[in-house]
Amino acid sequence: MIINDTFFKRGVNKIPDNDITTRNPNVTQTESTLDDVISYHERILITNALTPSLWATIVSNYTNGVLDAGAPVWLSRLVNGYIYTHDEKEREWKGLADAQGLIVKYIFCQYLSDDLYSYLIRGVSKLKTDASELVNVTPLYVDQWNLFIEQYQGDVLFCGNEYYPMEFTNRFGGRMIDYQSSTNTGAYVDLLTYIEHYEKANVGTYTNINKLIYQDENKMGI
Repeated sequence: MIINDTFFKRGVNKIPDNDITTRNPNVTQTESTLDDVISYHERILITNALTPSLWATIVSNYTNGVLDAGAPVWLSRLVNGYIYTHDEKEREWKGLADAQGLIVKYIFCQYLSDDLYSYLIRGVSKLKTDASELVNVTPLYVDQWNLFIEQYQGDVLFCGNEYYPMEFTNRFGGRMIDYQSSTNTGAYVDLLTYIEHYEKANVGTYTNINKLIYQDENKMGI
């Protein structure tokens, strides 16, 4: 796995029950479940963005959860991040292993949306107990899903090589349409933009990739 359960021990993406040393005895342990969620959804996410063969290459270059020192340069940059120049402007890709990156956001949302679990103030539990208080996680989910979208594909929809405006929900719940950020002229780039830039400079690295596009949270029925 590119990331692991330690990415969910603090911050907005903290899963309170993740730390076995501070678990509430009334709350179901989730460590193995979280590892299962990470392993499954990380593979699905990266395979749908790239290709099954590129995912296999990534996995083959990991040993005990650590990227091998001899991993290909393109892979090291994909995982750890890369500062480069594109169209005479310096850009930065934060990397798949970024502590607040797209994999963390995506898996956190998948964990919240799992029908088997409820997100609780004191942790994650299959059943609500007297020691737990149910929390409405929809605002948190929406916020984190929007951040995932931004880091993965920007605020746009792709169709072929064309960019189209994307409808999204702002932090106040209003519906908005973004017509400008699709060109991604800022210093920080999303995954699909980074792949496009890297392929232009290093032809053959990312060929015939899937580039799956995700919908916003309301279109997902949340």
